Amino acid sequence: MAYHLRPFNPNTDFPRQADILNTFEPIITTVALLCEQHRNRPNGAIWRQIAAVDGNGYLVGDGIVICPPWSIEEGRFYFAAAVDPGFRRQGIGRLLYDDLHAFAIQNGAKWIETLALEALPEARIFAEKCGFVVLRHYFDGVLDITTFDATPFADVIETVQRGGIRFFSYAEIEDTPENRHRLYDLEIRLMRDVPGYDFPDDPYEKWVQRFEKPEFMADAQVLAADGDHWIGLATLEYFKEDNIMHNGFTAVDPAYRGRNIALALKLRAIECAQKKGVPQMRTNNDALNAPMLAINRKLGYQEVPGVYRMKKAPA
Repeated sequence: MAYHLRPFNPNTDFPRQADILNTFEPIITTVALLCEQHRNRPNGAIWRQIAAVDGNGYLVGDGIVICPPWSIEEGRFYFAAAVDPGFRRQGIGRLLYDDLHAFAIQNGAKWIETLALEALPEARIFAEKCGFVVLRHYFDGVLDITTFDATPFADVIETVQRGGIRFFSYAEIEDTPENRHRLYDLEIRLMRDVPGYDFPDDPYEKWVQRFEKPEFMADAQVLAADGDHWIGLATLEYFKEDNIMHNGFTAVDPAYRGRNIALALKLRAIECAQKKGVPQMRTNNDALNAPMLAINRKLGYQEVPGVYRMKKAPA
């Protein structure tokens, strides 16, 4: 059967796109989430999104390549594509890729990045055939909140607090523009020191949009401070459809490491998940981030297949 490409139509294609993504993505994708992502696409981004359809107009795959405005100068584009499992190995992925690759080159791409799920080996094989090579390997970790035993860690938070560190959530302070900027500055500063993190900083205007997202919870942004100086952060998001919490980021200022502050932040994050009543918490880490992986294993996180971050020069 012959397949052809057409522009992706957000008004009609999101339900079918969600169906395809939910055949392999670990977290449920909803039409509402896709609408929100489309709505929040940054102004000034260079992007193209296309759909692959059969002779009857049935959507069998889609793809996108995008360069956000803060990556235009360095020419960093991001590619993603998905094909319905029942229609794979018929050249549809390559049809999508070739079109989007050409678009990226025409618009000044100096390199293109993509992600390949470890649980979907054919995704990495396809990317390698297209010339991508692995840059990083990120592990996913799953913690069963219903069986978590806090007994071995009973005195961790107290001991850290006796050392002059206090813990609080963003919900415990006033939500002001100044505090939002302060949280942003802390996160950006800490992220730059995370092993394997070499992405451009999100501009504040994009970062602050998280406060309007349904998965954002102010009481799930756990901070550590020495006096008035914020020195650590654990961020969590709640995904209603899956009824899980995702610990996307935990870090401590280098000057304060070795004092169990990161472990205490993780424990406060688990307490937050317990109060929410979710059965499971997920996280991910770079394979080279040995200290954080060690903390997660100590807490009982079970490693599950993650993702490969891959890159290629477009020419």
